Amino acid sequence: MEEILNQTLKYTPNAEVIHQQILSTQILFENNRLKGINTKQINGLGLRVIKDGRIGFSSTTRQASTRQASSTDLNNLKVVENAIISAKFGQEAKFEFPKASTRQALSPTQVKVFDEEVERFSIEDGIALGKNLVDRLLAIARFETCSRFETCSRLETCDLELFCKEVEISKTTLKTKIENTSGLEFEYQKTLFIIYLTGLLIRNNSLLWLSEYETGCDLNKDIEPMLSKIAESLAWSKNELSCRTKKLPVIFTPKLMATILDTIELGVNGKLVQKGASPLTSRLGEKLFDERLTIYDDATIDFAPNSCPVDTEGVRTQKTPLIEKGVLKNYLFDLQTAGFLNTVSTGNGHRDFDSLPSPLCSNIVVLPGEMDFYEMIEDMKEGLIIDSVLGGGQSNVLAGEFAFNVELGFKVENGQVVGRLKDTMVSCNVFDIFNRLRAIGRESYSFGNVISPHFYFDEINVVGKG
Repeated sequence: MEEILNQTLKYTPNAEVIHQQILSTQILFENNRLKGINTKQINGLGLRVIKDGRIGFSSTTRQASTRQASSTDLNNLKVVENAIISAKFGQEAKFEFPKASTRQALSPTQVKVFDEEVERFSIEDGIALGKNLVDRLLAIARFETCSRFETCSRLETCDLELFCKEVEISKTTLKTKIENTSGLEFEYQKTLFIIYLTGLLIRNNSLLWLSEYETGCDLNKDIEPMLSKIAESLAWSKNELSCRTKKLPVIFTPKLMATILDTIELGVNGKLVQKGASPLTSRLGEKLFDERLTIYDDATIDFAPNSCPVDTEGVRTQKTPLIEKGVLKNYLFDLQTAGFLNTVSTGNGHRDFDSLPSPLCSNIVVLPGEMDFYEMIEDMKEGLIIDSVLGGGQSNVLAGEFAFNVELGFKVENGQVVGRLKDTMVSCNVFDIFNRLRAIGRESYSFGNVISPHFYFDEINVVGKG
């Protein structure tokens, strides 16, 4: 990295190098059996320069000779030359690289994102965990479908087929180092551990897909919450029901909220704000939603999947209020978009080594409310619970419009779940439903980078064949 910066100084005094080493292992089970084990290693470097006021960029995964890392070897990589040439066609730079003095008080241990247990987690450990997940899922499904809902006592004689369709266990170790010509030098390590589980139940020519996942920077092998959720969904799926076309109260689970909140994530994206494409442009300080709604972006949560001590430009990360009691408080910026709008970066400049930074959310956190999930169900005379959908990302997300088919949802009558929804579609506008909140759940759950409770809405458009 230092040699490349020294080479770059021959052409411009403004440059930045990011180096990432990624080692990942994936253990995959399919149809109840171990399918494969994949290990991948990436060692890459990206160079960003400001030449004559414009941004240039180049990246490589090629390595210089291990016997002699001379300047000639590095010149052969063409990284410096390509970055300088690309600056002729690059965007006008609206920022300066962060100086070392701005980072003196920062320690990589201030945000916990590295777990040695993840590094030590072996392939044998992963295979054992995967087999346990498969066995436990099959045992739960046999109990729920046969003992409760079928008259037979053996799965082989039931009119159903059950597969643990997919189990994926993966771990990743990421080392990131950033250096620039302003004197900044920072590096940190991060781990990721992911468990993904999907089951398929076929009964009477009907398909029931059930999936759960857990992700974080620490080694979390607690599979009970995922299996309990699947067991509950199986228990609620005894009957298959259609719904009439009408407006009904609806509960969105935290898993679905991870999709619904895409509108907010895009709306506060500084690049979209800068281009005027965000529906939230020029609306800072406005009350847009129910006052019970508070959302913030936070990259400083220990072991959350998108946490990090600094972003990939070397700017310290932080907790940034986005929506506070229904009022729009902030947008999210990297250095370049902040420069366009004469403000400062919020520490949300994210990228891989082979791309330029862009403002992205880290961990989206929604503050919980006061109503328990099962109290929401008991409160319903007639309504729906929606857990997952098909085509949610294909709607006009930027405008807040969602129209999707329900993949996994349930019908509620007189405070009781009476069956699983079939042939049902739901449409809503995020800016509308967040002003028709009946309640927010008391407990929060993590799905990917979103930490959210259940949401209980007054009326949502439902289309069905019932």
